[in-house]
Amino acid sequence: MDLAYVWFFQWYATLFSGFYLALLLILLALILRGVSFEYRHQRDSPRWKKGFDTMIVIGSAVPALLWGVAVANFVLGVPLDADHEFTGSLLT
Repeated sequence: MDLAYVWFFQWYATLFSGFYLALLLILLALILRGVSFEYRHQRDSPRWKKGFDTMIVIGSAVPALLWGVAVANFVLGVPLDADHEFTGSLLT
């Protein structure tokens, strides 16, 4: 088996386990955004529409922010210890 193939899976497992919280938040924000698009037009109340507009903005901004943090982590370097375990937090 090719050594690069083996290293990829170790790298992938380390990073994915380190970014569980960020990926979960991205997933939840995208679900919130989709639900907001669907339910925004169910009532004609301005308060109803404003609430769902706010959720659309949040559901759009959170993934953009977290993907930006993830890309910045890749560029700056992901904090790992000697055992290749992720040692950072959500925003490091």
